[in-house]
Amino acid sequence: MTRRTAPVGRRQTDTKESNPKEAFGEQKMPLGLAPDTAITELNLAFLEGALKYGQYNWRIAGVKASTYNRAMERHRKKWWNGQDRDPTTRVRELASVMACCAILIDAEFCGKLTDDRPPRADMERVLREAAAVAAHLKQLFKDHNPPQYTEREYGGAAVALSALRSVPAGTKTDKARQRARRVIRRRLREIQAINVGTGIPPVTKATRSG
Repeated sequence: MTRRTAPVGRRQTDTKESNPKEAFGEQKMPLGLAPDTAITELNLAFLEGALKYGQYNWRIAGVKASTYNRAMERHRKKWWNGQDRDPTTRVRELASVMACCAILIDAEFCGKLTDDRPPRADMERVLREAAAVAAHLKQLFKDHNPPQYTEREYGGAAVALSALRSVPAGTKTDKARQRARRVIRRRLREIQAINVGTGIPPVTKATRSG
């Protein structure tokens, strides 16, 4: 039996040059595009739901579109206003938004969605016209440059940190300033407890000294 050798310039391997299964698989829907970080957080939201209501309950009981639209809005507004995670469950608010979307899509596929949305409106036209008005407003006030307030620059934590840095360290004889420092530290801890996972740094020696 003669052994085949690889042509000049090509590496000798024991595998075929092309795998028919690979070519066939390339034509299928890729299911590895969604980031695993988000999928993991989504599963935590579904775990919460499974423990409270039973997994895939909507495929049996059905759901109304309005119920999950309102739930999405509640979670979205909490996240937008600084609450990254639910303070009781520690599930991310955005993961709960994703879970609501996933349930609506799955219920629609399974024929279990009650579509109680309002009568259709031409939102594409509404948004186009609103964009024109927005462009007009930007042009009208182009010479104005007011501060645009954000939690990072103007929020309670930033104000408290600024006040804490302004209090000189080592003033042991000044009881009033010591009390002020204690109040500020307590307020910072409260803010950090409310904004779980928002990235606000904990109070350390470095932040106290500025």
